[in-house]
Parts: sequence; C-alpha cells; structure tokens
Amino acid sequence: MLLEPEEHLERRRLELPPLHGEAVRAYSDRIRELAETEIASWQPGEHVVTHPRARALTLEVILELVLGVRDRDLRDELGSLIDWFNTPLNNLVLFLPPSLGQRAWWNLPAKPAYARLDRFHELLVDHIARTRHDPGLARRHDVLALLVRTRDEDGAELSDADLRDELVTLVIAGHETSATAMAWACDLLAHNRAVTARIRATLAAGEREYLKAAAKEVLRARTLAYTSAGRHVLEPFPIGEWMIAPETTILVDAQGVHGDPELYPEPERFRPERFLDEPPDGYAYIPFGGGAHRCLGAALALLELELFLEAVVMHAEPTPVGRPARPVRRGPTLAPDNQGRIHVARLPAGLGARQDKRRVAAPVP
Repeated sequence: MLLEPEEHLERRRLELPPLHGEAVRAYSDRIRELAETEIASWQPGEHVVTHPRARALTLEVILELVLGVRDRDLRDELGSLIDWFNTPLNNLVLFLPPSLGQRAWWNLPAKPAYARLDRFHELLVDHIARTRHDPGLARRHDVLALLVRTRDEDGAELSDADLRDELVTLVIAGHETSATAMAWACDLLAHNRAVTARIRATLAAGEREYLKAAAKEVLRARTLAYTSAGRHVLEPFPIGEWMIAPETTILVDAQGVHGDPELYPEPERFRPERFLDEPPDGYAYIPFGGGAHRCLGAALALLELELFLEAVVMHAEPTPVGRPARPVRRGPTLAPDNQGRIHVARLPAGLGARQDKRRVAAPVP
C-alpha cells in the first residue's frame, strides 16, 4: 500500500491474480454458505444489530479464505487480535500525533498495542512458514496459499516479511470495511423495501445484475471512507486554473464525488438502477480508490457484499427500527450510528425453503 511506484507495480502484478477473476469467484459457494448460516440465526419478530454480526462473518471469511487457517486455537487467537485492532478506541491512534503512537520506553500507554502487534506478527510468520511446508499446499485455494505459490518472471517468490505485511494490510483493511458495508446495506434495505423486493424478484428469475447494482449503490450512497485516495505531487500538476506545487498532498473526497448531482441525479436516493441505466465511469465511482493504487481486495469485497445482500433478501425481510442511520466515525470508516439495527419481519410462506431446495450444494474449494 505504501510502496514507491516502480516497486508497487511489480508487487501488484504478483498479487492481483489471487484476488481477481476466477480465483475470487471460487470462494462464492463458501461465502454464500457462511452468509446464509448467519442470516438463518435471525428470527422473525426480533431486532438484529447487524454490524457486530457482520464483523463476525467477515472475520470468518478472512481467517478461512484469505489466511487459510484450519487450527481452531489459532483462529480464535488471530480473531481476538484482529477484533482488538479494529475497535474505535484502538483506531484512535490514526488521528493522534505520530509521537504519541511511537514505540518507545517512555510511551507506556502504547505498550499493550505493540505487544499485541508483535504477537499478531509472530502468529502470521509462523503460519506462513507452516503454509510453505504444507504437503497439501498445491491443493489449497486460500489467498495465502496462492501468494506463496506465486513467482515473478525471474522465478522469485515473495519473502516471509513481504507476505506478512501484505496479509496485515488485507486483514485490517478488509475486515471492518466489509462489515460496515453490510451493516449499511441492512439499514438501506430496511428503509427501501421496494429495492429489497426487486432484488428478490430478479434473483428468483435467475438474474443477478440488479443485485450487483444494489451492492455498488450501497457503497456509493454510504461511502465508507470519505478520503478514498491520496496522492503526493512529485512535479507541478495542473488542476483546472490552479497549478499544484511539488510536495503537496492531494486528498480525494469520495463522498463529494458520490454525492455530486451532476454525476448522480438525486444523490440522496438509494437507487440501484443508476448502475444499470447509465453506469458511471471509473473516476466517478471510487469506493475502492482509483488508478494504480485501487484497492487490491475490491473484487473480494464486492463479492462478499453481493452474497450477503442475496442471503438477506432471500431469507429475511428487513424492516426499519426508527429513522435511517446517520454516519459516525468508527476508526478509519464511517459506520451507521444504530449499528445497522433492523427488525426482521416474516418472509412470505415457503420462500426461504424454496430457495434452499433450488440450490444444489457445491463442494467447498
């Protein structure tokens, strides 16, 4: 994420294939199974606070499909550490002066965080070593296994240190953001029941384009991180009538772009149709940043959100609890202030059962 351009592009060429195309789509059945198991626990008539439930779901996806962790004790410890790093209090360090967060003998408040970080790194390095020597490595399809098997044009592999750093980025960036998107999706569906009904109807007809459009619209209507990208100017750079000087930092306001009525008429409305009628170009839709530094895990994140939306509308009927949620800061993301709280109404008789009968179980990759 922080590499200089030439090294970054070389690394990106190595790491993109395991997080793109068929490699990601191979996870569909397992993600769907995990999502449906979660939604099956939502009982008609109860209120469900969806954000923590979604965080547990996305953590399971990361541990199993990204890290390929099979040992239950290791999964529990890694899960506990990942959860701890993503709490609002611990993410506060992002907004403190660097001196208050540095590792130093005098910085006693920071010691617990660094102790956990050291343990997190230790567990990952040990897990990478075990993965390299796993007799079944060639049959594994988790992201780590694919990265371990990756070679550049000269036959060089990623070092343990590189793998560890990339896994930290994928885990920390992919856990909280995906869960927050799911919580926003539940709030939006509860307050836009016509959209819920149309997703359900199109899926029942075997069509998935409206579902995909709805997932994209969630990320437009409720941008998770307002500053979706940043650039450091290396030479004079013109923007309109201004000439930006070298050493300037440019921050891209994703919410400003996503809420621009010239790009998105009636931007306050949750309207997935806009991604079917006149899809925006790549520079008008930037929930994953853009350019060479576009989020490496974007395809996996969108797949998770699509399959979660599918599970919700086919196995539950979300209805509102009070007003629509407002954004509040949760670490680097903007989350719903009601934690995605919804009321679960009863589905039309037999709908969920019909869906289960129509799906033939597929082997888990």
